[in-house]
Amino acid sequence: MSFDLSEEAERQLELRYTLAVEVAKRYIQAGFVVVYQDIVIGKALQEIVWAFRAYQLSVVVLCPRPEIIAERDQARRKTGYPNRASIDAFDHILRSETPHIGYWFDNSDVSIAETVDAILSHLKLAPLNGKDRE
Repeated sequence: MSFDLSEEAERQLELRYTLAVEVAKRYIQAGFVVVYQDIVIGKALQEIVWAFRAYQLSVVVLCPRPEIIAERDQARRKTGYPNRASIDAFDHILRSETPHIGYWFDNSDVSIAETVDAILSHLKLAPLNGKDRE
């Protein structure tokens, strides 16, 4: 995926979102607690939130600084961004075109465990103990 999506790429992305929403709804209907995790930026976030309007929903947006995203991406075996310009473009869309709904958390300077604890605290859920994080 790039930021200049072809018509076919847009169609595939919309299908991915639609299928993920439908699967999440099926699990909810079966009595499961569901965490739907995806990269959703721009107007698509509001559309996905709307798709869950009949359900209790908490939206969490992780928004680390672009330089941190670049560092993390470089440390991975498989990178998600072709270059720093694409990270900056993604960040611009996230911060300027994505509806500011839900809990936005800049996890630039915290560990994964601290990120989880911050989210659980925001949702008023008990923090996980170290054994549950594996």
